[in-house]
Amino acid sequence: MKNKEKKNGVYLIILFLIFPIIFLYFIQYKYIIPFSFENIIVTLGELFGLIGIVMFSINLILSARFSFINKLFHGLSDIYKKHNILGQIAFILLLFHPILLLPRYTPSLLDAFSFLFIGDSLAINLGIVSIWLMIILIILTLFLKPKYNIWKITHKFFGLALFLGALHVYLIPSFIMDNVLLKSYILGFGIIGILAFLYQSIFKKYFTRNYKYIVDNVIHLSEKVIEINMKPYDKKINFNAGQFIFISFKQKGLSEVHPFSISSSPDDELLTITVKNLGDFTKKLINELNNGTIAMVEGPYGIFSYNIINNEKQIWIAGGIGVTPFVSFAKDLVKKKTKGLKITLFYCVKNKEESVYLTLLKDLENKIDGFFVIPFYSRINGHINSSKIKQNINNLSDNDFFICAPPTMIQSLRVDLEDNNIHRLRIHSEEFNF
Repeated sequence: MKNKEKKNGVYLIILFLIFPIIFLYFIQYKYIIPFSFENIIVTLGELFGLIGIVMFSINLILSARFSFINKLFHGLSDIYKKHNILGQIAFILLLFHPILLLPRYTPSLLDAFSFLFIGDSLAINLGIVSIWLMIILIILTLFLKPKYNIWKITHKFFGLALFLGALHVYLIPSFIMDNVLLKSYILGFGIIGILAFLYQSIFKKYFTRNYKYIVDNVIHLSEKVIEINMKPYDKKINFNAGQFIFISFKQKGLSEVHPFSISSSPDDELLTITVKNLGDFTKKLINELNNGTIAMVEGPYGIFSYNIINNEKQIWIAGGIGVTPFVSFAKDLVKKKTKGLKITLFYCVKNKEESVYLTLLKDLENKIDGFFVIPFYSRINGHINSSKIKQNINNLSDNDFFICAPPTMIQSLRVDLEDNNIHRLRIHSEEFNF
């Protein structure tokens, strides 16, 4: 087994964000001496705007799913976590940017209020429209939580918000923007962010390698869960057990691109995903997908894998449909016939009826040396935690933990395990919250 690679994506982002601070210090420091309250507030406003533009641009770059960027982070799931955090921070900085600049541009409270709305200055108006557009998009994304197809449409307007913000930076009269190096740096990031947005939204389909598959059969594992088996049209996709893909089914009403974990082994002839009814699209997919439908597959993505670490003692925790990567793990173990492992899988569902892969996993348990499957029913046992895991495993600290489940379950288990002296680097998780 391998050691987990060190990823430097976060440090690189921090470095990019520090540059505007350094530039601003050398350009602006003489204007805030003596340290008047107004000068300090205005300087902070300018700093928030500069960092916010860079951060917003980086966020669009992260969302473009470039393969070279994936290598800087712990997989695409980790990138999207950083994407969400950066997006929220960038929004806060850019929101406070015009507010903190009010002392410079407005002599009265009434003027300050009007400053936040459309006026006579094109440069200022571009910034105001950009901010209000971001406010609307953030409210839609974080608080109204639209359906996936609506979410994808609203996210397309973030590029427009950045474009207007970059024009605002270019046109706004400012002694700071008179510095060629700083202006080039800020606008350079803005342009790269816009290009990344255009690539993801329009041009990606022309440059990304897609694999063509054909739906071979659809198996109904339960009323709400199906297994889709697809055969390659020509070339098979190469992936590691536990990775996920983006799929578009070329059938009317089902062509929307969605991510799914792979539940087949890399050596299997058929590519398999498992789908649970979690919304309008998945419900339609379960009820309407036909055999023979073309499926365009993009990927693979993710580094969630049992073999990324040296430790042979592992505890796998699957929450509901989060069992899919573990099914791929187990099938892979059968193929590899790995010796010396001691792996326990806790298959967590509400009741036995929801454990659609229990029979398969129990069959694989008999074929894998050192692999044990424990069904865990929350309606009988409550929510799983470290105390309940200890009832089956003596020393938790010897193990690495792999968790694939809903975000709230992952977060709860992380806190619980860390409270029980499990180091955070021994807890590996995969979630789809994007």
